[in-house]
Amino acid sequence: MINNIIEINEDSELNTLNQRKNQIKKEKADSNTYSFKNAIKTKIFLIIIAIIIICSSLYLIIKYFGVKAPEGIYLNSYDKTGINIYKETGVLSFNKLDEIMYGTKVDYSKFNNIHIAMSFDNDYYLLTTVTLASLLTNANDSTYIHIHIIAVENFLFSTMKKLNSLKSRLNNNSEFIFHNGSKAEIDFGEQIKSEPYGVGEYARLMSPELINDTDRILVMDSGDLFIERDLLELYNYPLEDKLIKGVVDPYTNCFPDFKFFKKENYFNGGVLLFNSKKWREMGIYQDIVNFYNSFQYHGRLPTPIQDILNTFFPSMATGIMPLRYNFQGFYDMELDIENLYLSMESISNLECSLYYKKNDILIEEEKNIVIRHNNKLKIHLGESFGKLKMEWNKYAKLTGFYNELCEKYPMGCYYSSEYPDNQIINERIPS
Repeated sequence: MINNIIEINEDSELNTLNQRKNQIKKEKADSNTYSFKNAIKTKIFLIIIAIIIICSSLYLIIKYFGVKAPEGIYLNSYDKTGINIYKETGVLSFNKLDEIMYGTKVDYSKFNNIHIAMSFDNDYYLLTTVTLASLLTNANDSTYIHIHIIAVENFLFSTMKKLNSLKSRLNNNSEFIFHNGSKAEIDFGEQIKSEPYGVGEYARLMSPELINDTDRILVMDSGDLFIERDLLELYNYPLEDKLIKGVVDPYTNCFPDFKFFKKENYFNGGVLLFNSKKWREMGIYQDIVNFYNSFQYHGRLPTPIQDILNTFFPSMATGIMPLRYNFQGFYDMELDIENLYLSMESISNLECSLYYKKNDILIEEEKNIVIRHNNKLKIHLGESFGKLKMEWNKYAKLTGFYNELCEKYPMGCYYSSEYPDNQIINERIPS
């Protein structure tokens, strides 16, 4: 008889149960690990998305609001402080920034102080350095020049630093102060962007409001002037209680049908002496804004600010200064002026400048303080040659940005072999 006895190995069964439990635990742990990894991945993904959104927002803020720092450049404490001051106050004086950062302080009482205002955007600053080089190199040691730049549209902090570098390179008796001129676009409207000279032209009218610590301001064009001598004489020219003084613009003779041209004493807008104290007291800026917005020639002016000022101000509120303070027209004593007029018929403004007699022009040339190469005589566009081009290149080389200038304005640096004095000009330009 066979005894069918099944032996149960309790240890073996227990091991099997334990293995099953361990397997369940492992599966659960694997599941938890998988869930944890997924959660980590999700969090990392969300963090990346958040970083992208934050960076994009910061980029847009930097791009469209306030002064911008140069891309890809580490901002040191000096730059950060300067940017913060400009953002918070709308004004940045590099002299005051140096005082904050390094403790350097200037005693302005030892000098004859003059205040000059210009306005332009970041696309125009390079050309302006040529005018500034002429201003700084021809100033007397006793003159301290406060250069107020009213910055509009896409102005960069790196541009501010570049312009300020002219101080140490050319004349330490100078100060660069930058003002936020974006209010001009709000006051006059966005359409001024499409007008011949853009927002910068209108922002100059804010000078008395923005520069409120002086009684007079010399407001100047930024890219088509040479300053041949110290400006103290011009800056101190008697205002005689007038609101504004300028130099007669002879080219109005070419446009007799323009109703807003005064028949007499129509002044050029390139160099203007503002009685800024009276401007502020009388609220002139807001009056001009209101006048512009109701002007019948609104948006259709060839030289907007010049035309508006001449139309807005009655004759009794304006005055005329000597031609040497803003000489307009061809400037080359070495060429025969009569023949030059005949040979350059395409330059129409030369015919208009016959408003002045030939002898008067020659006399003024001997003592010019400011020379304007305007209309069809712009050197950087290749419209002029001879002495004007030589002067432009001389000052361009002093800026420290000559290669950049030649790259952007090649016709200003180019000398054509057709001119007989080509070799002489090249020899006289400093290296």
